[in-house]
Amino acid sequence: MDVATGDTIYAEADIIFDNNESILTPKIFNKVDAGNPTTTLTVGSDTVTSGTPVEITVIGRDDTNGAGYMNYDIYYKKDDEPLSLFKHKWPVDSAAVFFPENGRYCFYSAGRDSVNNIEEIEGKAGKCFLSVKPGFLSLKPSAEQERICSGSNLNVQWFAKDVSDINIYYSPDGMNYYQIGKNIPAADSSFSWVIADSLSEAIDFNIKIEDAFDKNISSVIEKYFTVKQSLQAKILSSSANKICKGSTTLLTSLETKGAITWSTGQQTPEITVAEPGYYKLTVLDSYGCVRSDSLLLEEEIVPAKPFAMTSGKTKICEGDSVILYAPAGYSYYKWNNGSTERSFVVKESGVFSVAVSHGDICYSLYSDIVVIEVNPNPAVPFIEKSREENLCEGDTIWLKGPDGYAFSWSGGKK
Repeated sequence: MDVATGDTIYAEADIIFDNNESILTPKIFNKVDAGNPTTTLTVGSDTVTSGTPVEITVIGRDDTNGAGYMNYDIYYKKDDEPLSLFKHKWPVDSAAVFFPENGRYCFYSAGRDSVNNIEEIEGKAGKCFLSVKPGFLSLKPSAEQERICSGSNLNVQWFAKDVSDINIYYSPDGMNYYQIGKNIPAADSSFSWVIADSLSEAIDFNIKIEDAFDKNISSVIEKYFTVKQSLQAKILSSSANKICKGSTTLLTSLETKGAITWSTGQQTPEITVAEPGYYKLTVLDSYGCVRSDSLLLEEEIVPAKPFAMTSGKTKICEGDSVILYAPAGYSYYKWNNGSTERSFVVKESGVFSVAVSHGDICYSLYSDIVVIEVNPNPAVPFIEKSREENLCEGDTIWLKGPDGYAFSWSGGKK
């Protein structure tokens, strides 16, 4: 028989003793509770210090029309160990306190109602937290507290005990901290950070480190470093980092102040080079800060002089057109009329030539010119005739077109 929570089952009996009349018992009934209760478990924090109390709270309810939620069991798993019972038939609305050791713990709850229906925990998601040992962190004073050049490395060092990972921050004002390193292994004992060009010279910066899992374990040193704004080193190329074979390219230092030195030995803001390869620029300022930049010049072959072609005659009539095109096999085309397509349609008179390139830097010589001549169409001609057109069989008529033209008559005469 299929029953659901809230259904009522009635029962009565008819009893007969020997030959006596039957005795009908009073009717009795029971309500059905066929469902399990449900619970929700919460823990105080995602990360705790081992040995400190963790409060486990469970909220539960029975299914609708059920017998009523009564108590619950609490289970836990530590790391990869099997499931263990923590509390059995723990009373409703009573928090349980757990003292974890080092490790990762996951807790599960199973509710129980008044007729001993028990919630399944198989496949149920647990609430987990990480328990870590109380650790110790201490920043070491900076050996470079005077001033650090922007663009150079600041080396942050520390001493750590019972801490696995740390986060590192800097602050310009002691209140707002900005992260520069996340989940750095504490055992590394040091971290190198490039000083950004955006940091101001007028500020003393603080450095703070803290346990990645427990922000209460931290260390701060005020006025850990200040910044020297060094000059910038940036190479600009006149030919998009390409150099045409047999040609030269101009390399320019974006920075004109300070002591400029190129890898070629030259010490001017601009140098002209004729060979492909790596070029390095070094800029030294009055603080002693050194910045550098490098650039790879790649050689590009200059194509041979191309030829321009047409799809038909170069002399065309008004209203007609001809296609002008360059040879295939190149990435870039440059026509003297401004077009950058390999081919285009010409409808007007003009003189055309094309240069080609593999990389939009090193172009060939322009091709020999192609002259397109568009001739205007003649006006509708007037035909002279020797007589009226009404002719009898055997009669003739003389027709004459205007002087200065070649003719093609509809009758086939020329």
